[in-house]
Amino acid sequence: MKFICDLTVQKLGRLLILCGYDAKIIKTHKPIKELSEESAKENRILITRNTRVKNYDIEYVLLIEQKPYHQFKRLVKKLNLELNEEKFFTRCSVCNLELEKTNKSDVSEKIPELTKQNTEDFFVCPKCKKIYWKQSHYDMFREKIREIVS
Repeated sequence: MKFICDLTVQKLGRLLILCGYDAKIIKTHKPIKELSEESAKENRILITRNTRVKNYDIEYVLLIEQKPYHQFKRLVKKLNLELNEEKFFTRCSVCNLELEKTNKSDVSEKIPELTKQNTEDFFVCPKCKKIYWKQSHYDMFREKIREIVS
């Protein structure tokens, strides 16, 4: 399942990416007509708070919730999304591309010393080269998502 999140739900888009979903985030204002064409062309579900989406024959989710975690909970219920924790933190939160495993030695100059000592697995975005690893932020995120969907 792929998504396109407009300006009104961009934080929700980031949550989806962190959960391993392909979510294209639109960070500037775009007319709903353009968004609907883009979502149809790319076979994505448009997520928005813009009620004008009802005028277009596309797959969409119209949200009324304002807070990202509330939007997330509603989306999970509405689309019956499966949350696979093994997919969490597998996409770049900036570029939305799948991360690639990298050798610790290849990133050791770019990561904090404590992280080097406590972490073995590292991942990198093939586009922006941002480095990722799973530590306490991963555990906190996982717990927050569990709390939301329970």
